[in-house]
Amino acid sequence: MKQTYQPPLLLQIYYTFFDLYSYIFHHYTSNTPLSTHFGGQKHCCTRMATSLLDQNVDDEETIRYWIFPQLKAASEEEQETEAEELVARLLAHLSQYTHQYLWNNQPFMLRVQRNITFGVHLMGSTRVGDYLEDEWFIVYMLMSLTRHFPGLVCR
Repeated sequence: MKQTYQPPLLLQIYYTFFDLYSYIFHHYTSNTPLSTHFGGQKHCCTRMATSLLDQNVDDEETIRYWIFPQLKAASEEEQETEAEELVARLLAHLSQYTHQYLWNNQPFMLRVQRNITFGVHLMGSTRVGDYLEDEWFIVYMLMSLTRHFPGLVCR
């Protein structure tokens, strides 16, 4: 049985975002399919990047964010439990910023999500409308989470 190299999770996420950038660049600058860029084969990370782009988007007034934690649990059920506990810790940490903040449309939220491509991770969406302050505040909070909780990768 032939074994294939499986890069570490953080490297996979890096490749995903690199391929996502490549996908967007090639999609908007030429009519050439991205698969030709990889010698006619779709790279595994390209499939992951494409799956990120293919997610349903309600409108341009909604910001979506993903948090990829390093979970220690072995089974997916244990990872989901660990991720739910992490959500509680993350929201508790963010409460120092959000307890007096007035959101324009919807507040910041996180939920546990599991799919084949990314496994167990956290996802959230907030409708910000035309109010850019909410959007930048979310970016600030995500940066705060990555500083305070080592091992988190946010998108």
